[in-house]
Formats: sequence, C-alpha cells, structure tokens
Amino acid sequence: MPVHEFGHCLFYWTQGIPAGMSLMKEFPLRDISVQEYAIGSLGGILANIFFLFVLFFLDQLLHPVYKKIKFVIAALFIGEGINLFLGSVLVLLRNKPMVELSYTEEWLGLPRHSLYWGALVLTILLTMLYIGRKRIRIRYKELVYFFSLIIMFMLIIVITQHFDRTYFWSKYPTIKIGDEIIYNKHK
Repeated sequence: MPVHEFGHCLFYWTQGIPAGMSLMKEFPLRDISVQEYAIGSLGGILANIFFLFVLFFLDQLLHPVYKKIKFVIAALFIGEGINLFLGSVLVLLRNKPMVELSYTEEWLGLPRHSLYWGALVLTILLTMLYIGRKRIRIRYKELVYFFSLIIMFMLIIVITQHFDRTYFWSKYPTIKIGDEIIYNKHK
C-alpha cells in the first residue's frame, strides 16, 4: 500500500499540491479541484503497475546465485499483485457510482471502471507470465497455501487500515475536492 499512496503523492507534488501520506491513504493538504484529484488518483495505480514491472524485470535480470534476494522480490511481486488484483475486484464487485479512479476515467473520457479492468487484466497476465517463466507447477497444496496467504494478507490490510485510520488520519486536514466532495472528514 505505501507504494500506491506514494504514487498519489508524487502526482500531487508534480502539480504543486502539498500532500502527505500514511500507510493506507494519501492526503492533499489543501483544497483541490476535481481535475487535480483525478490526476492525483491516477498516480496510485500507475505506481502499483510500475512497481510490478520493476519487480518482474529485477527478478529476470538477477543471477540465480542471488536466491535470497530473488525470494524477497518474488514475495513483493506476489504481494503487490494480490493487492492490485483484490483492489480491482473489490471495486468491480461493489459497483459504487464514484470511486477513486472514476474521476480519472471521467476526466480522460474513458468508460466506467475501464482502468480497474485494465489493472485486473494486466495483473493476471503479469502473474501468469511470472509463473510461466519460473516453471512453477501449481498443485492442490500450493493453491491452499496461496489462498491462505490471500486471507492472511486481507486480514493484515484490515488491521493496518483500522490502526492507520484510528491513529493517523485525524492528523491530516479535512479538505474539499471541487465544490461537493469532502475528503478525510473527521468525526
């Protein structure tokens, strides 16, 4: 998640907008327009995709002697892939009218949820390519292990988000996005 949030901040900073981040959320530090929010929102998913590509190519370029480093890269790749995959699936299943990238899609003139579908397809393709290049044979035992990791990952995300929301979000200001949206509203 920090990669995603850093991507948001990077896109805000390039627009001259001061921004901060916690583990699970980015915070523009002043009122912004809907267009500025749309550009900032795009930074999160682009950072996820860029990070996946970097990890994929790092794994391909490193000599097999570096097994420990390759293991860490593989774990980061799978974790980032799960994050991007689950995030996209949850948005598509919930089918809420306006979510983070909806403003970006509207600003770019793209169909609704097209960026989420694109991220989902790209994540699946990269993961299949990664598994194919590793020549990993997936058996029942590996599937159970994989799904156990997904459940554990989701629990960690929920716990981290609760901790983050409780202790950090209130330290950032409540702002307006455009004329209607209140962002980071405090109780």
